[in-house]
Amino acid sequence: MMLRNKLALITLALMSYYAAAQSTHDRAYTTLATPTQLSQAGFVKSQHDDRSYSEMRLDNGLRVAVVSDPSVAESALSLSVGVGQFHDPENYQGLAHFLEHMIFQGSRSFPTPYTLKDFIAKHNGHYNAMTEAQLTTYFFTISSAQFDTALTMLSDAIAAPLFKKENIDKELTAIEQEWQRLRQQDMFVVNRTLANTVNPEHPIKQLGVGNKETLQNKTGHGQLSLYKAMQDFYQKYYSSNIMTLTLVGDQSVDELKKLAKKHFAQLPNREVADPRITLPVFTQDTLNKEIKLKTKVAADLLMLQFPLQNNFATWQYKPNAYLNMLLSSHEPGSLAAKLIEQELVHMVLPMLSPNAYGSEGTALIQFQLTEKGKKNKDKIITAFFDYVALLKQEGINEGYSAELKQQLQGLFNDYQKPSALHLARQFSRMMHSVPAKDILHFDTYFSGFNAKAIEQVLNNLTLDKARIWHVSGNEKVDTPLSYADGGYQVAPLSKKDKTIYAAGSGLKFNLHEPELDAAQHDAQIITQSDKPKQLLDGKGVRAWLKTSKHFTQKQGVIAISLESPRLNQDLKSHTLTNLLSLMMLKDLQRLGVRAQQRHQTNLMLLQTSNGNLAINIAGKTAKHGYYAQKLFQAMADMEFKESRFNSAKKLYSKNLSNLDKLPLIQQSELYFGQLVKTEAMHWSPQEIIAQLETVTLSDVKAMHKQLLTATYIDLFAFGQYGEDEIKTITHSVRSVLGDTSQVNKPVYLDEYKPVTGSALNKKVTTPFDNTYLRESYIYPQESLPVLSALKVINQLFNNAIFKTLRTEKQMAYAVGSRAFRVHEFPAFSIFMESADASLNEIKTEFDNFIVGFYSGLEQVSEQDITTVKQGLIKELKKKPENIFVESQPYFSDWQKGNYQFDSRARYEQALEKLNKQQVLDVYKQVLLEYQAETVLLQLKGDDSKGGYFEFSK
Repeated sequence: MMLRNKLALITLALMSYYAAAQSTHDRAYTTLATPTQLSQAGFVKSQHDDRSYSEMRLDNGLRVAVVSDPSVAESALSLSVGVGQFHDPENYQGLAHFLEHMIFQGSRSFPTPYTLKDFIAKHNGHYNAMTEAQLTTYFFTISSAQFDTALTMLSDAIAAPLFKKENIDKELTAIEQEWQRLRQQDMFVVNRTLANTVNPEHPIKQLGVGNKETLQNKTGHGQLSLYKAMQDFYQKYYSSNIMTLTLVGDQSVDELKKLAKKHFAQLPNREVADPRITLPVFTQDTLNKEIKLKTKVAADLLMLQFPLQNNFATWQYKPNAYLNMLLSSHEPGSLAAKLIEQELVHMVLPMLSPNAYGSEGTALIQFQLTEKGKKNKDKIITAFFDYVALLKQEGINEGYSAELKQQLQGLFNDYQKPSALHLARQFSRMMHSVPAKDILHFDTYFSGFNAKAIEQVLNNLTLDKARIWHVSGNEKVDTPLSYADGGYQVAPLSKKDKTIYAAGSGLKFNLHEPELDAAQHDAQIITQSDKPKQLLDGKGVRAWLKTSKHFTQKQGVIAISLESPRLNQDLKSHTLTNLLSLMMLKDLQRLGVRAQQRHQTNLMLLQTSNGNLAINIAGKTAKHGYYAQKLFQAMADMEFKESRFNSAKKLYSKNLSNLDKLPLIQQSELYFGQLVKTEAMHWSPQEIIAQLETVTLSDVKAMHKQLLTATYIDLFAFGQYGEDEIKTITHSVRSVLGDTSQVNKPVYLDEYKPVTGSALNKKVTTPFDNTYLRESYIYPQESLPVLSALKVINQLFNNAIFKTLRTEKQMAYAVGSRAFRVHEFPAFSIFMESADASLNEIKTEFDNFIVGFYSGLEQVSEQDITTVKQGLIKELKKKPENIFVESQPYFSDWQKGNYQFDSRARYEQALEKLNKQQVLDVYKQVLLEYQAETVLLQLKGDDSKGGYFEFSK
C-alpha cells in the first residue's frame, strides 16, 4: 500500500478501473491453470489457516467447494454461472445483467419478489449479485441457523424463476438508473473508451450494464421480444455444468456437502458447451496507437498499455509478479525513482493482469504527471522503453527470482483469514479456471525461476504493441462516446514520435542488487491482559500495547499520531499541514514500496478528523521498528526545494478542484463530515485554493519545524509485539524528532454538538445530472440505548425503503439507510441518488415513508425484534477473521480517548436490554418528533430536475 495523503488518493480514481483486476478473486478467468503437485495431496493452505476445505462434483455436473470454520458467526454462499456480459446478444445488450435482476422477482416455491433478500435482511445478513464479463455471481451471508432456509430460497430462484412480466418495467428502470449513474463517472468513460478502441468484433464493445435503449423490446419481423430473449438466454446458459458453488460456515465439511446436495442437485444440467469467449480484444490494427481521453477529473495521467496473453499455463513461475516487482521498484536507479527524482511524475503504478479480458489481458503502466512531466511526456515514454531494455539485459536472473520467492512465501506464511463471504466469492469465481485445491496459494506459490516465461511477457512491452493514453480534463478529442459522458481521439503513432521514443532518454538507470532477509522466527507472545496496557506516559510521548487474544503469528499494527492543536487551528495551518504531507510523498513512497515488497508491511500517512497526522505501520512485525525510525528520519531530513514546493502546490490545488467530480455518494460523505466536524477539512475547496496562492516555501519550513518541535506523540500498537519492543520504537521516534514544547497530550474541545429541533441544510452544485439527497437525524445526547435501537431499526428500514422507492416506485438505483455515530452521538441517515426525481420529490417520498414505516414497525413482533438484535450481538461476539479485524475496536476507542476500551462491550449490553417498546420510542423521538438535529445534504447539477428543498419557516 503506497503512502498517500488522503487527498492524494482522489487523483487516482481513474486507476481503480484497472486496479480492480489486480486482486486474483476480482478477475474473470478463461484459461485453465495447471494444478500443482502439492495440491494432489489436498488443499494447499497456510499453517495459520485453521479452516477445513473439501470439494465435490454433484451428479448434475455442479462443482462444489465447502469450507468449515467453527469460529464464524454466519454462513455464506456464492454461486457463479459461467456466463456474463460478453454473451449478450447484440440486439439486447445488457441481457445477462437484466436476467440477474429478474432472477429474484419470484420463484416457483417463493412467488413474492425479493423473498430471499427480505429474509436475509431480517437475520442480519447481506445479499447481492454481480454480472461481469464472463461470470454472473449470486452471493449472501446469513446466520447459520437460517442457512438451510436461505439455501432453499436461492436454489429455487436459480432452478425455477417465474419471470413475471409485470416486473419487467420495474427492473428495466432499475438498470436505467444504474447506467445513468455510471455514465457520468470517469472510470466508466475509461471503460467505454477502451471498448471503442479495441477489436470491433469483440463483445467488449457492447454496453454490458444495459439501459432502456439497448433492452427496448424489438418488434421487427423475426425478432424476439425482451421477455422471450431473456427466457431463451436463461435456458441456454443457466446450466449446472457451467456453475460453481461455494458454501462456508460453522457446520462440518460433511454437513455442508449434504446441504449442497440437498439444495442444488436438482439444478438442471443442460450440458452447455463451454461458452467462454476467446476472440482477441487487441488486434494488430488496434496497437501502436495514441489515445487522448477527456475526463471530468483533472488527473493528468500518462498510461502505456500493452496486450498480454493469458499465461495461466505458466502461473506457477509467476512471470507477471516477477516483472511487476522490478517495474514498481523505488530503489535508487529504478524507473520510478529516477522519474520522481527528475520531478517528472508524482507516482508510477505498473499493473500486469494477463486475464483482464478473459483469454487475454493487459499490462498498464500509469504515470501521474507533474507540471514538468506534462511538458516532457516524450522523455517519460522513452525512459520506460530504456528501462525495459535494461530489464531484458540484466533483469532476468536467479537473484531476483529468489527475492520474489521470499516475498511470496512470506505472504503465504502470514495468511490472514478473510470473511466467510469474501472467501466464498473468491472460490466460486476462481473455480472457473483454477483448480479448487490451488486457489489458496494461487497468488503466492512459486515453483522457481523460468527465464522463458518472463521473456514472453517482457516481449510484449514494445513500442510496436503500445497504446499510449493521454488522460486529463483538457484533452482535445473528436469522437463523442456512446453511452458515456466523454470523448476521445485515437490516431496511429507518428513516425516522428516513434523516432523520438527510440532515441533514448539520456537517463542512467540501474537495477538494485537482489536482497534476501535472514529468516525470522515466529516466537509466540503470551497475552498479558484483556485490555490495552499503557507502557509510557512521559513528556511529549505516550505508548500503548494490546497483544492479540486469538492469533499468534508475528503480525500487528502500529499507529503513531503526531498531535498539536496548531496543525489544524485555522485555514492556513490546515493548508500547510496538507501541503507538507504531499511534499513528503517522494520519500514515503520509496519506503512504502520497499516495505510492502520485501517485508510484507504496509505504510500509510493519514490526516485524522481533528487535523493531526498519523502514520500506520501494518503487517509482519519484524521490521516495524526499522520502518518507524526510517519514516520519521525521512520526515526530519526533508529537502525543501522551490520546484518540489510548487509541484506539491499544483497537485494539492488539482486534488481540491476535483472534489466535485467524485461520485455523489463520496461527495456526500465529505460534505456531511464538514457539517458535523468529522472531517479535518472544515473549509471549502475554494477557500483552501485561495489560501494556497498566498503560502510560501518559508511558511512550509516553519510548519515543518513546528511538526518536529511542537507535537505530542501518541503510539498505539496491537499485535504480537513485546513491551520492550514498543518502548524502544516509541523512544526512537521521539528521539528522531527531538524535544517538544507540546509535553502534554492536546485536549480538543468538541466543535460539534447537535441541537434538538435544529436543522442544517447544505446545497451543493455538481457537474453531474443526477440528484442526491441525504437526510440525517443526529440525537443530541450520547446514548448507547438509542444507538442500539437505531441499529435494529436500520436492519428493517433499509430493506423496506429499498423495496418501496427503488423496486416499487422505480425512483432510483441507489436507495438506503444506515445507523452510525457522529462523534459519540447516535445518528440515522437516509439517502437516494436518482436520475429522474427532483430533490423535492425525494424529500416528499422520504417524509411519507418515515411516517408510514412506523405503522409497519408497530406490527413487528417482539420475537422479530429479538431476532434482529441477536443477529447484531452474534456479529459482535464472533471470533475475528484475522488480527487486523480484531484490532479495530481498540483503535477506535484509542482515537476517541476512551481508555477503558469498553465501547463494544457497553454497546453489546445495550443491545441485550433492548425491547420492542424502546425501538418504537426511539423511532418516534428521532424520526417523527424531531428530538434530534436534522442535517439535510442536497447535491444536484445545473441541468438536474427541479430546485433545492427549503425548510418552511
